[in-house]
Amino acid sequence: MKKLVSAGEILVEIMAELIGQSFLEPGPLAGPF
Repeated sequence: MKKLVSAGEILVEIMAELIGQSFLEPGPLAGPF
């Protein structure tokens, strides 16, 4: 069986434009999606 790795939450935190940005509502993110 193959392993599955998910890094979605970490990736979104790296792409956040503002320090302390909340992810409970839409906000600006940097980079190509």
